[in-house]
Amino acid sequence: MTLIDQLDDIDTDELRDAIKRLLVETNRRKSQPQSCPKCGYNMKRDIVIMRDGFTIDIMGGANSFVYKNKRIKLTSTQLRISHSIAKENGRTVEYATIADRSCRAETIDVPRLIQVHIYAIKKKLELAGAPNPFQISPGIGYFWSA
Repeated sequence: MTLIDQLDDIDTDELRDAIKRLLVETNRRKSQPQSCPKCGYNMKRDIVIMRDGFTIDIMGGANSFVYKNKRIKLTSTQLRISHSIAKENGRTVEYATIADRSCRAETIDVPRLIQVHIYAIKKKLELAGAPNPFQISPGIGYFWSA
């Protein structure tokens, strides 16, 4: 059976619905602001951050967190959290701001959510022999200090 023959077996209503869902999601993503209206954080403008031996490339995927030429695999959320904190270079970033920039999660316990992600990042850094640049400001958020 050729590829063309297989196309005859596709339910056109199902295909049309899938294409509509894809277009709606694409338009939704395009309509999202590229920078935070509160703080001006802009992922498109500040794509790559190099700080204290670390390189964080927000558009580079899961392997775009590098310490001294050693790649450390992070999830996309962990990468966005790291980028958000590193960009502020020593200034404390509040839990809610980190969540707005990276998780887009609707949860009651935002601080705990961010703490869990930071804990996972710290464990990955430890396994890679990299220092921990994430320091906590109790009750407020995190700051970068390598």
